[in-house]
Amino acid sequence: MRRYAAMEECPRFKHCSVPYCPLDPLRDYGTVLPGDPKCRLPKSRRMEIAKKHGLSWLGLTNRELGARQAEAKMSESDKARRRKNLIPFEPKAHVE
Repeated sequence: MRRYAAMEECPRFKHCSVPYCPLDPLRDYGTVLPGDPKCRLPKSRRMEIAKKHGLSWLGLTNRELGARQAEAKMSESDKARRRKNLIPFEPKAHVE
C-alpha cells in the first residue's frame, strides 16, 4: 500500500495547502503555526477514508482523538450528565 494513499483519496488533496493533514501518516512530525489553515473536510468523511486505509488514529485531529479517548474513560453516569447539558442543534434556515 502506498504511504500517502489515504491523503490522495481526499477530494481536496490536489489543491489543499493545510500543513497538518489528519490523513497524513507523518502528521505528528510537522509543525503547526498559529494562523495556519485547518482541514475543512468533514470529520465523518475523514473517518471513512481512514477506516478504509486502516489508520489507527481514525483520521481524527489530535484534539478530536484526545476527546474521544477521554470520553471512553468516563463513567456512564458522567456521559449521561454531559449529554443532558448539550444544546440541541438547530440548522439555520437557507436564505437565497
